[in-house]
Amino acid sequence: SSGRQVFDIAQDSRGVMYFATSGGVLEYDGVSWNTIEVKNRVTYSLNSSGDSVFYGGFDDFGMLYRDGIGSRKKMSLAEEGGHSETIGQVWK
Repeated sequence: SSGRQVFDIAQDSRGVMYFATSGGVLEYDGVSWNTIEVKNRVTYSLNSSGDSVFYGGFDDFGMLYRDGIGSRKKMSLAEEGGHSETIGQVWK
């Protein structure tokens, strides 16, 4: 389930819409919906820059991006940066 509460919305440069919800990030390309699961499921904030979308959630923040062949990838910047401690809610 994607959750029923929407906290933020962003759009990337391709026109794909992203919704920060209590059940992860929802991605909508105009035809189909996809749920992108993140740590602890909850996502509070989104911000787009070109084809990348940055997300903030509960004890996590990171980015969604496209690789060289156009496949969507997710990277937790909190984990990559070695932040294993509790960082709380990331609203911005």
